[in-house]
Amino acid sequence: MDNKDDTFEEVCYVCSGIRHSNKYVLNIKPISSSNEPYFSFLETHEPPRKYKEPIFDNQVQKKIFF
Repeated sequence: MDNKDDTFEEVCYVCSGIRHSNKYVLNIKPISSSNEPYFSFLETHEPPRKYKEPIFDNQVQKKIFF
């Protein structure tokens, strides 16, 4: 689809910035099989207008960019 409305540009969940060079996926809840950090405060953070939540392994995660 070439319609601009159908294009998706990744948006940072925290700052709503775009086109950052580094991307990180953050867990908002602990993952039982992992010791990875999680950031529960992001669960109540208001997402940017164009943010789309990625889902990995049936877990909603937040993406941030630097």
